[in-house]
Amino acid sequence: MSARLEVGKNEALFRAVNDRIRDVSGELDPNFAVEFICECSRQDCMSPIPLTLPEYAEVRSESTWFVVVPGHVWDEDSEHLVSRNESHWVLEKEGVAA
Repeated sequence: MSARLEVGKNEALFRAVNDRIRDVSGELDPNFAVEFICECSRQDCMSPIPLTLPEYAEVRSESTWFVVVPGHVWDEDSEHLVSRNESHWVLEKEGVAA
């Protein structure tokens, strides 16, 4: 299996896990930070990212955006930085990676 396909499966898995975390956290105070999982391409990464539900909703507002811990850029040709802050970065996937 190609490395790109493995990476894509990993990203999709963590996106699905994060969506489930969002779903079960729906009744929480919107200002309460929930620990989501880094959606980077690193197969060994399961780093927690504290986000409020509105912050995660903003990331999910664009299907090509992924939330990662700072510095977890895998391929600068297919990912670019949308926003950054102390606890997390939002990357946009382009081309096949999207």
